[in-house]
Amino acid sequence: MKSLACTLVVILTACNPSQIVAQEITDERTGIRVVLFSPADVEPPPAAVENIRKAMQYTEKFFEEEFSRWNYEVARKQIFAREETGEMLVMEIKGDEPATSEKYQSSALLKELWPKAVEKYTLPKMMPVWWVWVYLGDPPTRFSGYRGSGDLNRGGWALVNFENRGGELLLDKEMAFSYNEEFTLKGCIHEFGHGLGLPHLGPRVKDRAGNSLMGPRTVVFNKSGAAIEHRVYLSQASAAMLSRHFVFTGSTKDRNLIPPVAVNNFSAKFIRSSMEIMVTGQLESNYPAHSVIVIDEAEPKQVDYWRKAYVASLDESNKFRVVVNEPTGLSGTLRLLFCFENGAVTSDGKTYSTKSGWEKKYRFQGYQFKIED
Repeated sequence: MKSLACTLVVILTACNPSQIVAQEITDERTGIRVVLFSPADVEPPPAAVENIRKAMQYTEKFFEEEFSRWNYEVARKQIFAREETGEMLVMEIKGDEPATSEKYQSSALLKELWPKAVEKYTLPKMMPVWWVWVYLGDPPTRFSGYRGSGDLNRGGWALVNFENRGGELLLDKEMAFSYNEEFTLKGCIHEFGHGLGLPHLGPRVKDRAGNSLMGPRTVVFNKSGAAIEHRVYLSQASAAMLSRHFVFTGSTKDRNLIPPVAVNNFSAKFIRSSMEIMVTGQLESNYPAHSVIVIDEAEPKQVDYWRKAYVASLDESNKFRVVVNEPTGLSGTLRLLFCFENGAVTSDGKTYSTKSGWEKKYRFQGYQFKIED
């Protein structure tokens, strides 16, 4: 991944920091580039671009509805570029090698794609978010290297398979329903979420909304329950993280800044009467934050795709109180994340990682809840 990151920096050099100011929502530096990529010896099906556009329409509607679910107002609801005709823009790029090339099964293909796209479409050199749909052929041939990565400063990318099964996406149906599931729509938008910087976050039972976008695959989720579930939702924590992302604000103001973080009086207490963990503290930072997130990682079942997250706002003095109302493990780790007004999401004030920074390890021993310092 180091060589890939270096290539991205070389090819798509960021704008002069002195020019980074609040922008209109049409600013290219806040945009998403959607690409249909195919090898030299493979032609995408005629309906490929139209089906990708339908996926883009579904994605815009999904995020708009999910922000509304959690009462987050965002400036930008149309996040994808349009052509003069009003159609969503899908760039088409051909590779130099045949479908059998191993590099077309991994993120290595981005090294070839980026300069081609910049040249063919006369794109400005900056750090956007790329959503790349790879078509290697009809099933069972497919691109299997679904991946996504990104953060506020460097932009991001997502690689997904274009699944050609002869049908059409169902814009008025649930994300994991019928042809939408065959198309792997959830997986495609999930990777796009990674491109926007989202980590894996699982569903909460009390949300009563189905599987979470950044949670497990549909087949895995359905094996864990008594009924088949087609619904997919954006968790409150994911919504908080994205609500100030440049894609949804149209602003690049302070995009390259990770605000400093210190936490005073950080504590966690178990409330036996309600079976909840109460996490409290006070953020110390010189930059405004709008939300605090507590991620609860509990062995063995509440990790990675199943991690649950809880959100609260900060008061005028930056004090917070977060209720963890679905603790499930005998031991675990409570991790703090702060969502800042410039879109940065950080725990330590140094990185965008959810694995470093302010945390407390806990365990239940008999009837006692203990914090391990």
